[in-house]
Amino acid sequence: MGRLKDIIMRAKRSVERANPYWKIVNFSLGQYAGRRLQIICLIGTSFLLTCSELSIPVFVGRLVDTLSKGASHFQDTYSLLAMIVILGIISVFLRDIIFRVIIYFNSGIMRLLTVNIFSHIQRLSTEWHIHNLAGATLRKLSRGVQAMDLFNYLIFIELIPSAFILIGATLMIGWHWPMVGVIVGTSLLVFVCITLSLIQKYIYPAAKVANDADAVLNGTIADAISCNMLVKSFASESKEEARVRSEAAAWRSHLMCFWHRSATAGSIQYVMLVALNGVLIGTGLWLWQRGYASPGDVTYIITTYAIINGYLRGMEHNIRSLQRSVNEMEDLVTFNKVPVEAGRDETVTTKSINGGSIVFKNIDFRYPGQDKLLYKNFNLSIAAGERIGVVGHSGGGKTTFVKLLQRLYEIERGIISIDGINIKDVNIECLRNHISIVSQEPLLFHRTLLENISYGNENVFLADIHDAAKRARIHDFIMSLPDGYDTVVGERGLRLSGGEKQRVAIARIMLRQTPIIVLDEATSNLDSISEAEIQNEIETSWSNRTLIVIAHRLSSVRDLDRILVFADGQVVEEGDHETLLLKKDGNYRALMEKQNRYCQAT
Repeated sequence: MGRLKDIIMRAKRSVERANPYWKIVNFSLGQYAGRRLQIICLIGTSFLLTCSELSIPVFVGRLVDTLSKGASHFQDTYSLLAMIVILGIISVFLRDIIFRVIIYFNSGIMRLLTVNIFSHIQRLSTEWHIHNLAGATLRKLSRGVQAMDLFNYLIFIELIPSAFILIGATLMIGWHWPMVGVIVGTSLLVFVCITLSLIQKYIYPAAKVANDADAVLNGTIADAISCNMLVKSFASESKEEARVRSEAAAWRSHLMCFWHRSATAGSIQYVMLVALNGVLIGTGLWLWQRGYASPGDVTYIITTYAIINGYLRGMEHNIRSLQRSVNEMEDLVTFNKVPVEAGRDETVTTKSINGGSIVFKNIDFRYPGQDKLLYKNFNLSIAAGERIGVVGHSGGGKTTFVKLLQRLYEIERGIISIDGINIKDVNIECLRNHISIVSQEPLLFHRTLLENISYGNENVFLADIHDAAKRARIHDFIMSLPDGYDTVVGERGLRLSGGEKQRVAIARIMLRQTPIIVLDEATSNLDSISEAEIQNEIETSWSNRTLIVIAHRLSSVRDLDRILVFADGQVVEEGDHETLLLKKDGNYRALMEKQNRYCQAT
């Protein structure tokens, strides 16, 4: 049994490698887990619907035969008419059941799929998010979820009933006239095979290119809209319009190619339908001419063909739509295949992070895609509760130090530990819950000030939020707003100034009781008085926590316990402010003198 399972799995992987289409279909079918009763109901109801619809031509044929017998049998026609009407009502009732069940079925799948894919995307690596536009990602996600809805609708509302109808009609005709049944069955098989071949080999490649162009176009539009203030400040509306115009032209070209191929395939399929029509009706007439079929039988064949023709016309459209939905779900499959960032599945060690001591030991690191190591045999120790300043020229590795501490990137060699625990042995969410960061350009949600300040601390009291805002010197400003703490800050906090956003972010981490706090140019947009007030508050509030302050403005670090001077991925100097100033040719003294000359000049 185990060997058979292995053979099946190898065959399945071989098919998937040969045709990625089946990967997407397999992903779609995987969404049906736990919905067995709904699927049984849908398929069972479709089977009953097929039986009722295929029975109608039988009674229509009998009605014609009864009419041909003369007026003496006119009474029998009422019974046959009643049966045709009853079967029609039953068909309507069964189809309504299918629609009701598919609504429940689809909405549940779409909800779970949206949540699961969003959850997975959130946990992808920093590098993945850097290289993928948020607008394009959102477009692919929403388009893929809608495609899942279309996929399910086509499968259960259109294709399964169509398959039942076509197979049932072939068997019923073949039961009375085997030769006709063979002709119909062969014709249907040829039609379906050619349709599938056209879609997969001819339409699919064009559809994929068109979808990729659509994602690029929407990503560019979203990027320009989200950076609208930058566009305005450089008066670059025309440039962005030209970029969108160029990409829209490329998208239109690919879309037209896809549509033209679809139209060509549709014409080929209609030719096949006309040929099938001629063969089937001609065969019926031939049977009637030789006395093998009555007028009612010929009517039955023609009526059955009318049903077959309707479903085949629908099938060629539905298969094309199914292919389109599969194409649009391809990005969801791609998202799902990307591994989440390292550390998500690792367990927390028995020790806990509470003191905040940090050790970097023999670290080698380079950013993905770069040849040169940024850190080579990098070593650093920070004691628990120590207040550290980090300075140096841009590109020296200051911010990288914090990114590695959070495991936003993985090191090539060495060990990073907190409280003696290798951070690779700690669940990544647990690790980040012990580190609070305020960056130079804080990220705020398009939500209220209350929600932004309490983010990550949703269970705190309102009084605690007000206290944190007061300590960050932002409370009075918030209370001066018409809606106070219920003020929505706009996308990425665009309704606030740079300094206001920084103070909101500082208030946010004032609520967090984390042992390690990082301020990365966190007060760069504040005036000197506000900066001094907040620094005094920080010294009072965070006296027992490990504090790392990254700054270009050296006044932000002069009172800290130790200052680290970074250059070319190494700590080239360290000590307190007074000690570093005594080094005549030191980097820190040169930075200080350069800043003083700049201040005097301005």
